[in-house]
Amino acid sequence: MLIIAWVGWQQSWLVIALAIGLIYLPLAHWLLSHAGPSEVELQGMEKRLRSEDLPDGSRRTVLKDGRFWRALPLLLTPGFVVTGVFIHQGFILPEKSWSPALFATAFIAYGAVHWLGAMVTGSLVDRFSAVRLMPLIGGPFVLGLGLTAWLEGQWVVYLMMTLFGIGFGMIGTIMNALWAEVYGTTHLGAIRSLITAFGVVSTAMSPILLGVMIDAGVGVNTLLLSMAILAFLGSLLALSSYRYGRL
Repeated sequence: MLIIAWVGWQQSWLVIALAIGLIYLPLAHWLLSHAGPSEVELQGMEKRLRSEDLPDGSRRTVLKDGRFWRALPLLLTPGFVVTGVFIHQGFILPEKSWSPALFATAFIAYGAVHWLGAMVTGSLVDRFSAVRLMPLIGGPFVLGLGLTAWLEGQWVVYLMMTLFGIGFGMIGTIMNALWAEVYGTTHLGAIRSLITAFGVVSTAMSPILLGVMIDAGVGVNTLLLSMAILAFLGSLLALSSYRYGRL
């Protein structure tokens, strides 16, 4: 928003393009070139990879694992919720008396907390494991949607977007570590592509299902509360999924 106010929305695309080429790509190259593990860490990784206890779960193994299907609804909830809210903001904003400019400003809070949430969650995963933290993913969405349905006021949009940012920061970090913890790293790419496919279907269905509810006369607070219940039920189901860890 600040760039648009400064140079206009058309020129802002040029500013972003220049920033990618002159700042982000060189910075990414520098960070990656200095991010390699030390010799001691490499030796430790080799020992862990040779461990007989390391699971070797293929994509077929994942699809046959009942724990995966119990965890899946929760893992798909963040994309479903946020896509639905963003796509149907034309319905939600007037009902909540929020202006488009206010909603756009709230993205600043969303982005900042998303980054911070990912950093904090990474440390927590190292300490407690992704398996233990995974059921907590739904918490920020339950709170964000439930409180937004209950409360009124301009400030509520910042509360909602902040909690969404925390939730998305959590899931990106936890889910990447979860598959390696439970199924090993041999087929990690195949497993992640499987989850991506499920995520695409989920985010595609969200605008349709919410649109049907809106066309049926469902109010905005009921709509938000319905998604909060979805996140809560997904969290309960996930409690019985990977609680026992590896295969």
